[in-house]
Formats: sequence, C-alpha cells, structure tokens
Amino acid sequence: MTTEMITNTIQHTRSGEHGGMFTLAVLDVGHAARVEVIDQGCVTSHPHLRNDVDGDSEDGYGLQLVAALATKWDAVIWGAGTKTWFEV
Repeated sequence: MTTEMITNTIQHTRSGEHGGMFTLAVLDVGHAARVEVIDQGCVTSHPHLRNDVDGDSEDGYGLQLVAALATKWDAVIWGAGTKTWFEV
C-alpha cells in the first residue's frame, strides 16, 4: 500500500517533477501503524476513489486497494500539498 501511495504521488503531483520531493512518515498511533505521504500538490485533482475505472484497465485501482486493506485512510490538504494516509 505504501508503494501505491508513493507511485500516485510521483505520477499525479508536482512531487514527481524534476526537483520535486515528498515526505514519507510511518507512525505508531497506539492502536495501529499510520503511513503518511505528503506531496507538493497538484493543480488538477485531489486523491479520491475512482468509480469510472474500465474493467480491463490496468490503472485506477490503487486507492481502492488501499481502502479495502486499510482500517482507515484519507487525503487532506496539507499546506501547499496533500497528505494521504492509511492505518493498518
């Protein structure tokens, strides 16, 4: 799930551009482990579950996988970027 979120960050945000950066944090939140990816933002979209994925497509399933396997997940505006996180 972590690699899925990092891949999304690199493919869909300014973090994937030349000189771009992202932050990865793994936290013990007592009842679970939380993985957070903070990116440099995107002007066109916000992470969301897609409901328009073609059944034959190889793309578009990533956050659905995260949502199915994680106990919680979300994406929130974080400064100029986005923090996407999940707990297991």
